[in-house]
Amino acid sequence: MHLDETQRLLDEPVRGGGRDADPGEVGFRELLEELISQRPTPKEPAKPKEVLVAGWDPLLLPAGPRRVQAWWRLVSFVDWLNSTFGAFRTSSGEAPRWIRAGWWRNPLAVSHLAALECAWASYQLSDKSLPMMADGPVRVLMESTRSVLDLVCGVHSASSQWGLSHERGGNAHFSLTPPPGEPDPLLVREMVEHFIMSEDEEVVARTGFLAGVLWELNC
Repeated sequence: MHLDETQRLLDEPVRGGGRDADPGEVGFRELLEELISQRPTPKEPAKPKEVLVAGWDPLLLPAGPRRVQAWWRLVSFVDWLNSTFGAFRTSSGEAPRWIRAGWWRNPLAVSHLAALECAWASYQLSDKSLPMMADGPVRVLMESTRSVLDLVCGVHSASSQWGLSHERGGNAHFSLTPPPGEPDPLLVREMVEHFIMSEDEEVVARTGFLAGVLWELNC
């Protein structure tokens, strides 16, 4: 029986009323009342969730605070890369995976580094309750990091290997000091700040694609 019909029957008075009421009809009304009490409350249709931009690659973002924030987040990520992967020095003192100052002017370098930054952040913020296999996400991430740094830094020499065997005899080492010809990290940040405030401009050819996708998803 439809619930609306049930409500209509429930609203009708019991024939006879009082002591003359039909026990069967009274029991039926009690059943109707129970059905009415169990009727689910109508819910408003869920509003579509607005799609937002993750905001890793500053080149994809329009001019504004989020673009500036993305730049500084990427700068901090490059600082971390230089202090770990970039800290390796070959036997000749070279730093093959040190990301050189001025990387922010190279759109390919920026896009590759931003994608790597997103991957590392996703891993660090992921659920650690499950053990990871040796060939799982961590290993893939490490291999991807090496590949991206080789591309960005132009590494193409076997002398760039950093295994423990290369450290024996003092032939290779690690250092947090910038390699020769590279400015101090604090000066690099001043250079980046000048670039962001005075030179960085939104390029429609880079921001238009993402803006169009967002418009279609959110309209």
